Amino acid sequence: MGGGGPRHRPPHPSGRGIRSPGGLGGHLPGPDPGGLRKLVRPAAGHPGRAGAGPGVSAPRRQGHRPPARSSPRDRPPRRGGSRGGHRARRGEAPPGRPPGPAGRAGPRRRTGTGTGSCVSALTVPAVLLRAHPYSESSRILRFLTPELGVVAVLARGVRTRNSRGASALETFARGELTMDFRLERDLQHFRDFRPDAGDPRRLGRDLLPFAGASYLAEMVLVHAMEEGEGSPELFDHFTGALAELETASPERVPGVFLSAAWGILSDFGFPPDFRNCVVCGVSLDAAEGDAPAEGGQEHELARFDIEAGGLRCAGCGGAGTGPRIGPGARAALTALAAGTPPDTLPGAAAHFGILDRFALVHLGLSRVFRSADLVRTALHRGSARMVPQDSA
Repeated sequence: MGGGGPRHRPPHPSGRGIRSPGGLGGHLPGPDPGGLRKLVRPAAGHPGRAGAGPGVSAPRRQGHRPPARSSPRDRPPRRGGSRGGHRARRGEAPPGRPPGPAGRAGPRRRTGTGTGSCVSALTVPAVLLRAHPYSESSRILRFLTPELGVVAVLARGVRTRNSRGASALETFARGELTMDFRLERDLQHFRDFRPDAGDPRRLGRDLLPFAGASYLAEMVLVHAMEEGEGSPELFDHFTGALAELETASPERVPGVFLSAAWGILSDFGFPPDFRNCVVCGVSLDAAEGDAPAEGGQEHELARFDIEAGGLRCAGCGGAGTGPRIGPGARAALTALAAGTPPDTLPGAAAHFGILDRFALVHLGLSRVFRSADLVRTALHRGSARMVPQDSA
């Protein structure tokens, strides 16, 4: 009202004034029905308990002493709980780790040896066969390597404008690939690629060199899906074909491409036989040198048996359904399969048709190669519409 002293609330009839904001005990305004103050005992050390002011600790009992905490060095080592902790305290290193300074265990080092569960940085010769977009900034790259075959790596951030190494990742680029390799993983992690040979941009000077390289790369990728094994001979054959396609003259490009394709099929385990009959085994060179029979042709045509992987002589070719091959075309096929392409190849489009059918049958494909139409377009654009010599 008019006084300056503190005003006190009247006690509530229900007795709610027993609890105070400072805790139990202390000044508890309000009635005390049934002697409630005598029954309520606050916890030890609580500020405001009965018999002590706020924040004052209760006296300890006589003769009571809290147990002293033991040091970690004084505790016995746990069994099976820690990984070499007691060894480190005794100055011993766990098995498989070199001792560090003052007898302590050294840092763990991951290597590429063992069961293949560790990741290691691996640098190998490689050629980029194909690149697929993975996200707005990443790509999946497929490289051909000598020992590992076709390897797929995830390159993060290479699609950005200023990413490191992005300019070197041209299709058919040859160089050294560095990746984080784990044997049981299908997609490795890309680190770096340094080109060291050739210029893949030279393949784009004309349509046929690029189309031929794309067809060879597709053959390698299709076979790798089935086999998945490395081959140093295949790697050398493929990289050598790219180098020749980059520098060959336009007249030599069809022969270089077809010769490389026959050689890669031989590396796969499907070498064609253009010298002997695949049925009776007679030499086709000797058969062509024989004198012609009465009423017969001077040079009889052999028949190419696609499924058998070679030529049938005139006597065994009646039951076949493949294309007929004369002596001139057979000589060209023999030179292409031997890796010595001629400077000019008449009827390159027909030669490619034979090669394409042979590859589809022996690689077990139910669909055509995507780059086959591009090769045909390039061959026809180069005025190579004539059929192989002496063929029907």
